[in-house]
Amino acid sequence: MKDYATNPEPLIITPNGEAKMVVMDIAEYERQQETFALLKWVPLGQKELAQRRVSDMDAFFAEMDQQP
Repeated sequence: MKDYATNPEPLIITPNGEAKMVVMDIAEYERQQETFALLKWVPLGQKELAQRRVSDMDAFFAEMDQQP
């Protein structure tokens, strides 16, 4: 554990030479989870772009300015 504090690289646990578990810093784990959550939006954006369900930036902000 002391070595991990000075070198917080993920630790891969490999019983019998096969990776079974990873131990990692909690802050890094949380950053990774946030990244995964954001990446889930990419296919949705690509689908909307393919369906031409987009608007230009000026029109979008003009519409937002009209919202109460």
